[in-house]
Amino acid sequence: MFKPYPKFVFFLSCIFSTALAQSSEALYTQQCAACHGQNGEGNTAIKAPAIAGLDESYLLRQLNHFKNKVRGNHPGDQSGQMMAAVASTLSEKDIQSVSTYLALKPFISAKAGVETGGFMGRGLYMNCQSCHGAHAQGENLLHAPRLAGQHTWYLKNQLEKFQAGIRGKHAKDKYGKQMHIIAVDLDMEQEIDKILGYIAHRKVPEKVNQHQEH
Repeated sequence: MFKPYPKFVFFLSCIFSTALAQSSEALYTQQCAACHGQNGEGNTAIKAPAIAGLDESYLLRQLNHFKNKVRGNHPGDQSGQMMAAVASTLSEKDIQSVSTYLALKPFISAKAGVETGGFMGRGLYMNCQSCHGAHAQGENLLHAPRLAGQHTWYLKNQLEKFQAGIRGKHAKDKYGKQMHIIAVDLDMEQEIDKILGYIAHRKVPEKVNQHQEH
């Protein structure tokens, strides 16, 4: 019986991996880059968030939520409806492919504004770090995404949606419902800018930004 040499197996594996990466990149370029940027850095002009370097399981969950109308189903969520329309054209294989591709890309941190949050922002963020981490780096085991490096306007927009019940009210959105409950108690005028200012100035530790889960 023929037994391939280890070097030959490794060679075939490299070819397959390269072809898969190229296929995923093409899919991303065709379906996502126009809004989210060629490198997944986001687009301020059209309010599209940064998505490169997010955890694969989070990306998978959100794309499937959009595809299945768990997210983006509210008439007040125009950007969510646009994403739902895009996701509806993706197959399960496509969703897996683009999620893996994005998770392995290095994230490009959004530029932090003048607001640092100060002591108030730090204190208020204590209510968030139990899920999102001390550095807002995200916690995979708790299904909480990285917040550090994300565009502040996007985070604020999502908190407003959670508070208003535009996002996080669907029965199948388990973690969204948790965020809705938290957001309802936030003072959007006095607290939110302080929290987001604090998050914007968090630096994700280098060891966390190595996609070690992959």
